Amino acid sequence: MIIEIPMPKAVLNCSLTPNQGKYSFDPVSKILMWDIGRIDTAKLPNLRGTVSYLQHQNLNDHQGQD
Repeated sequence: MIIEIPMPKAVLNCSLTPNQGKYSFDPVSKILMWDIGRIDTAKLPNLRGTVSYLQHQNLNDHQGQD
């Protein structure tokens, strides 16, 4: 089984640990691919870790500055 997860544009990187299969993240297309393979019914698939993203600035912070 392969799961394709489109991530928001603000995502910079993913550092994850799957308990089954392997994953990859393309920082250009922002697609996370998780190739679970054959699901082991003794343990459900789980993907844990850190997703790094770009924080947006409040547009009001720059109003009136030339």
